[in-house]
Amino acid sequence: MSVAKRLQERMLAACGDAALVGAVLVALLMLYTPFWETNDDVGMSMVAHGYGIAAYPSSALIFSNVCWGWLLSHLPVIGGILPYSYMTFVITFLAGWLIFSCLTTIGVPWLPALLVIAAISTRMVASPQFTILSGFATIAGIAAWGVHHRDTRQIWLILGAMFLLLGYLIRPLEFVFVLLMALPLVMWNKVVRDVRIWTAAGAVLLLIAAAKFIDWHYYQASEWVNFSALNIARRPFTDWLVGPLLQAHPELLRLHNYSLNDVSLISSWFFVDPHIADPVRLKALAGSIDWSSRLSANLTKGLDGVLAVTDPVIAPLFLAAAVVGLLSPHRKKIFLAIGVFLSCLFLLGALWRPSVLRVYYPICALLLIAAVMHLRTDTVPLANKPDLKLLVRRNWRIVFVLVILFSVFAAGVRRDYLGNQQQMEDSHPIQTELRQLDPQELYVVWLGYLRRELAFPVFNRDEKIRALDLYMLGSFTMAPFEKAQWDARPWQGLGDRLLHGSPVPFLSEANSTVDLSLLREYCREHHARKLSSRTVPVEKALQISYVTCIEPE
Repeated sequence: MSVAKRLQERMLAACGDAALVGAVLVALLMLYTPFWETNDDVGMSMVAHGYGIAAYPSSALIFSNVCWGWLLSHLPVIGGILPYSYMTFVITFLAGWLIFSCLTTIGVPWLPALLVIAAISTRMVASPQFTILSGFATIAGIAAWGVHHRDTRQIWLILGAMFLLLGYLIRPLEFVFVLLMALPLVMWNKVVRDVRIWTAAGAVLLLIAAAKFIDWHYYQASEWVNFSALNIARRPFTDWLVGPLLQAHPELLRLHNYSLNDVSLISSWFFVDPHIADPVRLKALAGSIDWSSRLSANLTKGLDGVLAVTDPVIAPLFLAAAVVGLLSPHRKKIFLAIGVFLSCLFLLGALWRPSVLRVYYPICALLLIAAVMHLRTDTVPLANKPDLKLLVRRNWRIVFVLVILFSVFAAGVRRDYLGNQQQMEDSHPIQTELRQLDPQELYVVWLGYLRRELAFPVFNRDEKIRALDLYMLGSFTMAPFEKAQWDARPWQGLGDRLLHGSPVPFLSEANSTVDLSLLREYCREHHARKLSSRTVPVEKALQISYVTCIEPE
């Protein structure tokens, strides 16, 4: 066969793969109205495109590498849809296409391969999230390199390198986690002798090192000093949840001149008072904790972390991976990976926090892909050995796997469809009332009192809602790009306004009134004042609580 003919066949096959994967994603998009899984993506989209909390577009997405942020902030808006949104689905499609092509290349029949893509994509389409997207891209890169020992064309190494780098840029921590979980699944006896894979790995590491350096250098600017210092100091309180441990050791609070209410405020992302949100003092307080006692006290949370695999979001993928893995000739590798995964869940739950499903979801997807991929590794082509018993045995396995995969897909569709319908029902009145707010006011959004993922859906094109000025108390507080429409920078000015200015408007949903008990105690403890609040409904879905600290009568 001529080179041109072979190239034409490969192009047609690639187009066929793209059409099948694209059809699945389009069908899912027709079924769902996508909403971000968490408010992190909402904030990152605002930062990348300069609306909501951000005074201007910025590459500093905080959770992603600045190289990825730079690309998003320079891409064009298409049909009113922001690059952060459409690139999420572009990468989802490309990663799914690559994984599907990898599976079929090594001999997995197209139908189970497509069902795998459908099963792991339903969540990504209904509730996209950047951590899951990073994991999806990383898996695609691993799969491409895994195919290389079967098909030695360099295109697999190039595609694998591209997607591994992409996974790192989107969410470095998830990239590392997925990569570590993939190590038990690697065919090391073949990889060790493959010089080209090691060369490609070296190139990827160099590119990652360069991206890491660019990211580090970006945040060395003087305007980021305050943010960077607090961002490190607040993590034990907001991410590692040390508040309950400090409640059991009030002597540590007295030693560092903190109250329980102060710790609760910091744990709730309330950084408006620089005396409380002092990085030096917070580091000293966290450093006084006996972390070995924290680990022993959190054994229950470690068990909760392991039990996360029973959650309906990841349980179908995890169970399917285990069941299909039993049929694999490489079942030892798969169950070793499962054991390592469960151990990591325990440690993450004990040391960090349990049940962070968006972190675990890509690992369950990786295990399912590995189970299906390995199931086909040592099969003998029927054309070479037309044995009836072999035919029956192979067909039984394929049918069984198809049933399992379809069940996982159906369970995921049902789960996400029901959740999506409720989100659509809740989102409509929220968006309607957001359009009625004063675009000249700067509204404070705190914790989950306003579900930002419902206020700003993935494909939101409403310019009125985007024009609103928001001050979200969270990960981006003190970042240079936050809108400075108070007396000074938001993190300083909000505290000043609570004491001396006009009442501060806290925006929330009507059924989720802002809990002002922490602010009430803050006013009493630090300023010998009392809290004054007045709540005004917008209509039925939203309300505004005007809050200020006043002198006692």
